Amino acid sequence: MEEKKKKNSKNKAFLTKEIKKLSKKVSFFLEKFSKKEGVSQSKRGMISRFFLYIFLFTILIFLFSFIYIYFFATPKAKELPNRVSKGTTIIYDRTGEHILYEIYGEKNKKNLPHDQIPDAIRVATIVSEDASFYDHIGIDIPSILRALEVNIKNKQFQQGGSTITQQLPNN
Repeated sequence: MEEKKKKNSKNKAFLTKEIKKLSKKVSFFLEKFSKKEGVSQSKRGMISRFFLYIFLFTILIFLFSFIYIYFFATPKAKELPNRVSKGTTIIYDRTGEHILYEIYGEKNKKNLPHDQIPDAIRVATIVSEDASFYDHIGIDIPSILRALEVNIKNKQFQQGGSTITQQLPNN
């Protein structure tokens, strides 16, 4: 329990630090831009309001996107056990005993019932795919921000910050 509290406080501290950095950069830009000679007080106010409106509009877009994805684009939890996932197509000979071909698209996968998957495989999957699985509510904001920062710095997609919960609808 203590470990979970420490991790949550680290996540909050990280987010607070990132927000403060972003706030400083925005204020620096606004100050630099608005203090140019020949720019009146009313124009500075207009510029500040313009950036505020853009910021609020962006926040609204993210909020509405999240609401849409959460409520409409993801399958309902009750429907998941009955969902048919595209697996590998297996063609048998006429006796039904010998496999002739296995046809698959991008992935060669076979669907197994939950009770046939060993506990060690479940735990290993959670550890390798989402080490903080039990510490978040399905979205790991610090991981997403970390991946975003790395991807922007390297100008290519190198990391992802999705959780197992976020990957479930895609698979």
